[in-house]
Amino acid sequence: MLALKLAGLLPPDKFRAELVAELRGRGIVGAACSGGADSVCLLLLLWAHMPELRERLLVLHFDHRIRGEQSAGDADFVRALAVGLGLCCESGSWAASTPDASEDAAREARMDFLHSHASVICFGHNRDDVAETMLLRI
Repeated sequence: MLALKLAGLLPPDKFRAELVAELRGRGIVGAACSGGADSVCLLLLLWAHMPELRERLLVLHFDHRIRGEQSAGDADFVRALAVGLGLCCESGSWAASTPDASEDAAREARMDFLHSHASVICFGHNRDDVAETMLLRI
């Protein structure tokens, strides 16, 4: 299985000990999954390296409805991935989506959805994503 191959490339000692303790000590652990490479990788690693979380691991997908049919395809892919891993999946969508909607409003809607479903949320952001988020907050 792909998750186990990936886990072999990124062994569990690469995870920060405080992160692992945080995930093991909380309620529902949400894995925010857009269907992109970063979030799929995170989900596969959580599944492979932390089997004790599987009963509490919830795949969360939020469709901003900005990209038309591609967005629907992402949602289908994430649901199928969750089923393949034996995990529950919750999907939500942005009711207020319009062509002129701001990214800030879309991000806020996504965060509201994610936090309404899990005690702790894991994101598969890469360094560029983190820098972008930091700049937007400034």
